[in-house]
Amino acid sequence: MKVAVWLNEDIDKQVGGGFSYSDRLVELIDEKEFSKDLELIFLARKPLKAKYKKPVLILNSRSELKMPFFHKILIGFFSKINIFNNISVRLKNKHKKKVNAAEINELQINHVHVIYYLFQTMQSVQNFPFITTNWDLGHLSMYAFPEVSNDASFAKREKWYHTTFKKALAIFVESESGKREVTNYLNVNEARIFVTPIFPGKVIHLDLSFDIQTKILSKLGLKSQKYFFYPAQFWAHKNHYNLIQGFKLFSSIEKDVKLVLTGSDKGNLNYILSLIEKEELTNSVKYLGFVELDDMNTLYRNALALVMPTCLGPTNMPLLEARALDCPVLCSDIEGHKEQMGDGALYFNPLLSDDIYSAMIKITDADYRNALLARAHLELSSSVFEEKKSMNILDENLLEISNYRNCWNYIDEIEY
Repeated sequence: MKVAVWLNEDIDKQVGGGFSYSDRLVELIDEKEFSKDLELIFLARKPLKAKYKKPVLILNSRSELKMPFFHKILIGFFSKINIFNNISVRLKNKHKKKVNAAEINELQINHVHVIYYLFQTMQSVQNFPFITTNWDLGHLSMYAFPEVSNDASFAKREKWYHTTFKKALAIFVESESGKREVTNYLNVNEARIFVTPIFPGKVIHLDLSFDIQTKILSKLGLKSQKYFFYPAQFWAHKNHYNLIQGFKLFSSIEKDVKLVLTGSDKGNLNYILSLIEKEELTNSVKYLGFVELDDMNTLYRNALALVMPTCLGPTNMPLLEARALDCPVLCSDIEGHKEQMGDGALYFNPLLSDDIYSAMIKITDADYRNALLARAHLELSSSVFEEKKSMNILDENLLEISNYRNCWNYIDEIEY
């Protein structure tokens, strides 16, 4: 079976975990020698900047089949008149179908059997067998935070999950907890859901000397093991609010320990910054914005602990990155986190600031901290949330999918 892995180099790295995971996954796919019955290539619509060992197929139909200029004029004219807007939509759709049919033809000529999309809610070529990736079902599984419950976001998710998602040849999820979410909330046949475990990003592979780490800490105004670290985008569900409240209690006792926050703004930053000011914590909480990998690696390695009170699972990459870099993990007591970390983390109720505070206090005890790290090392040795094991599972999953993909040829449309 020939699998085309869809690449999109335009995705902003400030997207966060989704970018970090897919970025590393592409590297691992490029490096891996898959089973003899599998052939993996990369697929895109425009030439790629990066160089790859595996073949790259560029779909040219979109650029070659440009919409006629007269049609563009008609679409522009009719779209401004409500009663004729449906004509504009029909013209657009007709062109899209023509381009899509040409792209399918390109894929068939190149003997591609299935497209593998690495990002959630992505399908670039219609009516062609595909594997979709699913990281979470946040609009159904957690509280109604604005980023998943407002009209536009909720409608987009519902449309995806109840139409396109269910057309997937296979669904790749990052954990057994993620698989249970899909079956419980969407009533999808378990046989179509494959667990391909999530793993840490590139940050764990940096080998920074002690001197470089010391310089980075000095630049950031930090001291080793004198700060908690939370790398997270500023969404409401990341739960910075309760973290700040818990840290306020902590800092009234441990005044020389700081809280370091990184990540880009997703609409909630000003609210959290104003909360920090209101609680008189401006000297104790450092917001660093988006940081590069060297800084991120150093922040993990030298933190007193990672503290992650997110309300969204099932899983999260920073837990794995922290564990790999000898940083103790304090995190939400959600099912997926326990699957990832086992006995190697200290769990708390993310909506109880007192619970977060208690975890912070507990990790300041050196003996407890060392014991937690020892348990984390033991869990790591047998964890499936690791690159090599995950890639072997990916190989096995693709082989299983090939058993039923081989049941038909390149047929655009089947009438029953």
